[in-house]
Amino acid sequence: MKRALVCVILLVMPVRSAAPSHAHRQAAASRLAENAHVRVALDWFTHNLPWINDTQARFTEIPAPPFQEQARAAAVSDLLRETGLAVHTDHASVHRDGRQQREQRRQWEQWRHDVHDTAGHTSVEHPWFRASAAHEGDDRYIWAGRAGTDLVPSPGPRPGYYLKNFFDEQPALNYGYARPD
Repeated sequence: MKRALVCVILLVMPVRSAAPSHAHRQAAASRLAENAHVRVALDWFTHNLPWINDTQARFTEIPAPPFQEQARAAAVSDLLRETGLAVHTDHASVHRDGRQQREQRRQWEQWRHDVHDTAGHTSVEHPWFRASAAHEGDDRYIWAGRAGTDLVPSPGPRPGYYLKNFFDEQPALNYGYARPD
C-alpha cells in the first residue's frame, strides 16, 4: 500500500498545476470520496500524516544546490527502495575531476536559454525577457515601479523591478492576474 501511495504522489505532482476549475474539482473529489479504495488510501494518509510531514521536512533539510543534489537523491532513493521499488540513480555528474559535471552544467545553461524552466518563469537570457526589459509596454513578465519582496532591479533600459520565481535569474511570467504596484 505504501509503495502505491508513493507512486501516486510522484505521478500527481507534475500535473497538479494543470488541474481543472475549483467547482469541477469539488464534484470530482466528492465522487472520489465515495470510492472504497480511495477511502482506504485517505485513511492511510490520515494515519500516517506525521510520518509524511517528518519525511518531507527531513528531505527539505538536506542541502541540494543545483548540480549537487546527490545527498537528497540518496535519501529519496532509500525511501523508494524501502517501499519495494527498483531505483536507478544516474551518477553521470558525480565525477571527481568535474569534467562531466561541467559539461552537464553547460548543456543545462544552453537549455534554459532556449526553453522555459517551468510553466511559471523563464531565464533572464530568454528573448521574451530581454524584450520585456527593454520596453515598458511589454507585459509578459510581472513588473513593479518600486522595490519590494522578491523584486529584482531591471537589467535593461526599462525602469522598475521584475518579480522573480525562486532565483534572480528566473523572472516570473505574467498570466494577467499579478499586479504588484
